[in-house]
Amino acid sequence: MSEGKKAELLKRYREEARLVAAKEEAGSIADSDRTRFIVALRDLISKDVIPPDVAFRFIEQVERCGLLISQAFALISDLLE
Repeated sequence: MSEGKKAELLKRYREEARLVAAKEEAGSIADSDRTRFIVALRDLISKDVIPPDVAFRFIEQVERCGLLISQAFALISDLLE
């Protein structure tokens, strides 16, 4: 993946983390937020940024409430750096 594309994804996921964190703080997380997170992971898998098993672990942790969606987006951002 080119550095420009990686920087674009990094910016996008940092912004997602910020927006979702605000929703989490307000207690207004919806199923659509979880769906958006899963779609983002599918995009990263298709671009060979993360392997499917890593994406699956992120989803498991979010579904079990062991990881906030905002934290998951932040971790994805860390992987892109």
